[in-house]
Amino acid sequence: MQTGVFIKNKNTVTDIALLIIVTVIAYLPISFFIFSLKNDSLVQYLPFRYHLSESIQHGYFPFWNPYLYTGFPIHADMQGMTWNPIVLTISSITKYNMSVLEFEVLIYLVLAAIGMYSLLKSFSLSPLICILGGISYMSCGFITGSASVIPWISSAAFIPFVFKYLKRFLENSNWKTSLSFSLSLCMLFLCGYPTFFIYTSYIILVILIFAAITHFNNKPSPVNLKTFSLLSLAVLVFLCICSPAIISYWEFLPYYSRGSGITVSKAAENPFTPFSSISFVLPNTVSKDHEWLDTDTSMRNSYVGLFVFLLFCLSFLGKYSKWQKLFLGITIFSFLLSLGSVTPIHKLCYSVLPLFNTFRHPGNIRLFTSIGIILLAAFYAEQLIQSGRDEIKKKMMLLLYVIGACLGFIAIYFLAQSEVRQNIAVALKSIKQPKAFLDAFAFTSFLLIQCLAQILFIILILYQLRKKIIKRKIVGGLFALNSVVFCWIALPFNFISQIKTSAVNQYVQSFPDGYPMPDINSPVEAGVISDSTDIHIYGYANFYNKRITVQDHVITPTLNKDYETFYLNNKLGVAMANYPFAWINDTLLDKTPDSILSNKRFSIWSDKLSKPGITSQTDGAAIKLTSFSPNSFSFNVNSSSPSVVSIFQQYNHNWKVKVNEAVAPLLKMNVAFMGVLVPAGESKVEFVYKPPKVIAAICLSLVAIFIVVLFFILRAVKSRRQ
Repeated sequence: MQTGVFIKNKNTVTDIALLIIVTVIAYLPISFFIFSLKNDSLVQYLPFRYHLSESIQHGYFPFWNPYLYTGFPIHADMQGMTWNPIVLTISSITKYNMSVLEFEVLIYLVLAAIGMYSLLKSFSLSPLICILGGISYMSCGFITGSASVIPWISSAAFIPFVFKYLKRFLENSNWKTSLSFSLSLCMLFLCGYPTFFIYTSYIILVILIFAAITHFNNKPSPVNLKTFSLLSLAVLVFLCICSPAIISYWEFLPYYSRGSGITVSKAAENPFTPFSSISFVLPNTVSKDHEWLDTDTSMRNSYVGLFVFLLFCLSFLGKYSKWQKLFLGITIFSFLLSLGSVTPIHKLCYSVLPLFNTFRHPGNIRLFTSIGIILLAAFYAEQLIQSGRDEIKKKMMLLLYVIGACLGFIAIYFLAQSEVRQNIAVALKSIKQPKAFLDAFAFTSFLLIQCLAQILFIILILYQLRKKIIKRKIVGGLFALNSVVFCWIALPFNFISQIKTSAVNQYVQSFPDGYPMPDINSPVEAGVISDSTDIHIYGYANFYNKRITVQDHVITPTLNKDYETFYLNNKLGVAMANYPFAWINDTLLDKTPDSILSNKRFSIWSDKLSKPGITSQTDGAAIKLTSFSPNSFSFNVNSSSPSVVSIFQQYNHNWKVKVNEAVAPLLKMNVAFMGVLVPAGESKVEFVYKPPKVIAAICLSLVAIFIVVLFFILRAVKSRRQ
């Protein structure tokens, strides 16, 4: 018995090692830190993680960042960063640069491969099928198209683990499976994107209801009071561990522009268009512009491997179990939902299901289509291996002949077009420059190249299938190679740029370290109106330069709606263009003035309290910054008369302010920022950001984590003794 367990574990370790190697090869440009990630990963996720790690490296918890968007509650960012255990662990070791960010992404890619492998293995499928499923998932079109938004990839990494541990829980409800399921949900919530957690939760609910109905007449039923109690335990542990993030997000909802929901048309933006379905066979073609591909390029690719998709199609000829029918239903529903407004499914979900009115990009739901296709293809592949029937083999070969013939006719048609041949000739001139080579292709010429590539793979597979003795490892190798090759081709379009990783690292390292004392007389550039085309190729300098400025380059959805109102008010921005980080006001106004004397300082009174009357300051009035950290600022103020001090840091109820050691009301000034009343004479003013509910939740979370870890340690010790 012990020998069998040892061999089983050894085989699993070997399989996982193989998956890691293939993942490293499939994503070679980032595995060896050759080329930089691009788009949002470069412009948003790197600087945000840079600031988070900067805070931790200098001994501060990342509650507030004074630089991003003129003060940003970084712990309330809903895109899986501050509370992400992987990001926190990396940040405690080193400071983020592009190499570190790519290492984090590689972790998610490896976890995605292992997660799908583990999910398939939980169904007792053959090791080769599990490995190929992991490779197919890790290199699928959703992931290769999602590098711009890293939480999409991290969500894909943990969703298979959620379903794996849910399956184990339903098969054997006990403390271990309950806690394992809870921890997998925690990782999805803390590391991932809200859309995927919300949709996964609905799938879990459907599976639980299906399990209850299906097994209702079983004696004893696997869905009973014990199951419900352990499921409640899983939910409780999830809430305790994730409570700091939940409270952070909940407290920020009143400030959040999407806190009250978005319109149905906004929610339907960026679907998976019907024409994008050609990506199931010709994946990289959809990276090219076409009038029928009217959606973001990250939403177009659904490739899971040609042969995996064909096995899924063939599975319709077989018999489905009750659970497989459920998986098929979820797969089809997810596909229809991903199409957005093309079908009524999206609008129905938006209208009926809670939280469906809080997110955009229905094309992201195609991830669940990919998961369903891989699962059902794997089940059918297992049937083929177990039965070994010649008629099934013949059906598969017939389908390959049909697909090959169709691709052949398409290739001949486009090869006959003179403009296609001319475009290919132009592209070949840049063959020594991979990115320029791929960019030179038009949609039709690239479609031709994709057809020829797939025909080659079909010929190779048919050659193997025609043999009397099929070598499974060779066939499996061709399956894997097909996924990896098209993964390589996809990387330059949405995953990596032409910029060297080392160049981005040097750019990030060129900025000041730590928290230098800001120049209080330096203008915050409130009148800036930037153009995204003017952003430096290595990123937005204002996200790194450690200067407190108003930034209108908005890329994160987790943004204070009042801040958006401020920077969109060009008239107010221009009037305050040369205002410093902090100032003593000469006058308070109810609205933006048409004109004001250049030597006078004003603020727009935005607080609920009654506006006080103040007078102009004399020449002796002054304000000096005495201490500065990410979560607190102190000033010495010398005011000739009672007045209001305004600072360019976003208003948030978790800020506390003291004047001469006494607690003072925190005022809302200039639409989105803060201020405080000060008396005449010299005063010491201290602003401190301290979210008490979040801090209490951190303590609760740490206690819950300690108890869970202790449980697994004691269980391991007990098992070892037995």
